[in-house]
Amino acid sequence: MRILLSSGWLAAALSVLTVLCLALPAWGGVSRAVGWLLLTLAVLGWLAAVIAGARAVIQIGLHRSARSLAALTLLLKTSVGSLLLLLALVSQLIGQYIDWAADIENSGRQHGMALSTAQQVIAREVGVAAPEQVRLIYLPAVPFPLDNPGLKLLGESLGFIGPGIVNNAQVFGYAIYVRDGFVLNTPKLAHELVHVRQIEQSSFQSITLWHLWDLVWYGYEHSRIEAEAFLANKKYADVP
Repeated sequence: MRILLSSGWLAAALSVLTVLCLALPAWGGVSRAVGWLLLTLAVLGWLAAVIAGARAVIQIGLHRSARSLAALTLLLKTSVGSLLLLLALVSQLIGQYIDWAADIENSGRQHGMALSTAQQVIAREVGVAAPEQVRLIYLPAVPFPLDNPGLKLLGESLGFIGPGIVNNAQVFGYAIYVRDGFVLNTPKLAHELVHVRQIEQSSFQSITLWHLWDLVWYGYEHSRIEAEAFLANKKYADVP
């Protein structure tokens, strides 16, 4: 019984842990290692809650005691509540990122450089419907919402940003942001234009959600979105 009640409170504490994962950077910043530690503890907590729930079901079946039923009810309520809070926080972060990306695309389309005639031919070949709307923007670094603590931690956890990580190019709708000094030759341009076409045929929001799912389950190189883009690299490998 003590194990059941303790697990119930553990599941409730996961809500606080989830908030800490996103809020601690606002209180002075935490390292990527600390962020991973918090998320790992949360996962371990969920596993403990599931095991305790299974034991509670067995115990209820054997004893049918009111205390066992109360413990299981507490466990289920707190676990479901924690899960809903986690989903709400992640959903809110993704929404914030998509809103930020829309502003970045608008800025890039206003101030970026249009594709050359030859580059527009490549864009049409990879399937972009409106290559004349594509813009190239060169900056010292590809933008990321570093001023948002939650998104900063999420980006570090997924490997988007952090020590030793360099983002050479990224597509935001029709805006292709490129890091200064990165040579955007034909194979690499074709790769980014595939991403333009993917977003054009779907939406930035859908592609973002799809990409995040693939990153979690398959990793960057095996992401279905990236795999399709890398085929363009191979197709234009012999083109300077």
